[in-house]
Amino acid sequence: TGSIFNNSFDELLWRKKIPEHYAKRHNISLEEAHEIVLKRYRDAWDSTGSEWRNPIYWIKLFDLKSSFEEIVNELKDHIKPYDDALIVIKRLSKKYKLILISNAHKILLDHKLKISGIRKYFSAVYSICSDFNMMEPNENIFKEICANLNIKPSQLIHIGNKLKEDYQIPSSYGVHSFLIDRSGRHKEYYMIRDLFEFEEKIKELELKND
Repeated sequence: TGSIFNNSFDELLWRKKIPEHYAKRHNISLEEAHEIVLKRYRDAWDSTGSEWRNPIYWIKLFDLKSSFEEIVNELKDHIKPYDDALIVIKRLSKKYKLILISNAHKILLDHKLKISGIRKYFSAVYSICSDFNMMEPNENIFKEICANLNIKPSQLIHIGNKLKEDYQIPSSYGVHSFLIDRSGRHKEYYMIRDLFEFEEKIKELELKND
């Protein structure tokens, strides 16, 4: 989802709101809570598996009295797609079958898509941790998704913002892959500045295949 949303919601959820609710629940300072919560995140990375990305897991573990819905509601104004994402997704959905692949837990993903109002534009949504029980994607995930969609890897065009996960891995399986860098600092042929440029890349691929 890094191509569609900035990370302000996620940063605020994990690094601010959960520590705030922890401080209130356990009657300690925000500084203490922040240190305790972030340490628990780090210590649990290798032992909790895909549950690590589940906010409800942490709400229960920290014995917070607030529900996930209450915490998300406090941050809903930070769930906004980039302007280019909203325009391009709407336009592409009229011609292509769009799917979304994310590392985010399905609970978080569903809320972000519902609040932003863009779920309707995607024919399928995949959560790496919820649907495949993995923390990060590998080639097998793209293989399984292509099988689910009954398409060849060459028929899938992928866009993301992480070099290994979104370019190297899908490219190694034969998926047309691009990386988005909204800063414009990188000039590699597979790098694009925004989703308007991604739309142009799709047109170029169509012309090559004609």
